[in-house]
Amino acid sequence: MVLLSVEEDHVTLEVEATVEMGGKQLAGPRQTVKEDFYGEAFSETDHRVVNMLAAEKATIENEEYPCRVRQVETSDGNFRTTSTIYYSTERTPYVLSVQRKTFDIATKAEINATTAKVIALNWPFRVLDQVRTVATIEKITQSEKQTRRSLIFTCHDIPGGKVAEMTKELDPDGRIVRRSLLEVVDYGVDGG
Repeated sequence: MVLLSVEEDHVTLEVEATVEMGGKQLAGPRQTVKEDFYGEAFSETDHRVVNMLAAEKATIENEEYPCRVRQVETSDGNFRTTSTIYYSTERTPYVLSVQRKTFDIATKAEINATTAKVIALNWPFRVLDQVRTVATIEKITQSEKQTRRSLIFTCHDIPGGKVAEMTKELDPDGRIVRRSLLEVVDYGVDGG
């Protein structure tokens, strides 16, 4: 991941993924993505409203962390997404919880709901040839057609943060239809 630019209301990133299959590494296409400062996809045509809510506490492993809470509502004319984001200024990862729902504007039907929450902090995790300290995030996305459950391991010492992700997708009857494992195979910092 390369930071290409920082604007008043978003960042532009270049992302490249490499897939390892049968012992061979296959480079995927480079993609340019824009994100706002709340981790949401950014488009100049979206209408966005940010509200500051009352401070709350997030509990992780029986410890409480004070959080600033923001509610971000984004609309592109077809869909409306409401996200409630819990930020900690005291520790990484700074985003401790996100609750997001997307609705079809015409029908008012809920399209999907996502909850992502830090569930563990300061656990050892092997990243390449070193043991690093990670946070574990549980992420669940539900829609009418599927449920996607992930455990995401993040380390603030690694560019991009994410060092591994285990995911399973289930059909409406609870049967696993896909499993995936993502892990960092290399990383670097370009100071140029």
